[in-house]
Amino acid sequence: MSFKKILITSLVALSSFGVTAGEYQDKLSECLVNKISAEENQNLTTWIYLAFSSHPAISKYSKVTDAEMQKIDKNMAVLFQDLFTTRCNAEIKAVTENEGTNALGKAFELLGNRAAENLMQNPAVEKRISSFAQYFDEEKMRQSMK
Repeated sequence: MSFKKILITSLVALSSFGVTAGEYQDKLSECLVNKISAEENQNLTTWIYLAFSSHPAISKYSKVTDAEMQKIDKNMAVLFQDLFTTRCNAEIKAVTENEGTNALGKAFELLGNRAAENLMQNPAVEKRISSFAQYFDEEKMRQSMK
């Protein structure tokens, strides 16, 4: 498998959930999570959000400019290249050799999950997520639980 395909597989895995891990995948996951700074984690969170917001059904709600997106993409390229070639290189080699590229992708899922958790733990996000409940018919909801 080419490096580009491996990288793309890893990036796509960022949006997936449900990680079951082997020994080498665990070590890589730990490396990925521990070897990025708070700022890099925030950049990753932003990049994932903007990637999702490019979906045609919701893209009208995203107001990012092409120049801003290009800057964010460049930041991600630098981060992922450094993770692959320096910070977690030994772990990436080990997981690929011992558990395959699927395990590599699964390790990156954890990184994506952490970015999602970063979003979900913000009080403003929690408030926004729960705001739809104000439109529930409370009596109907209570009756459905009997």
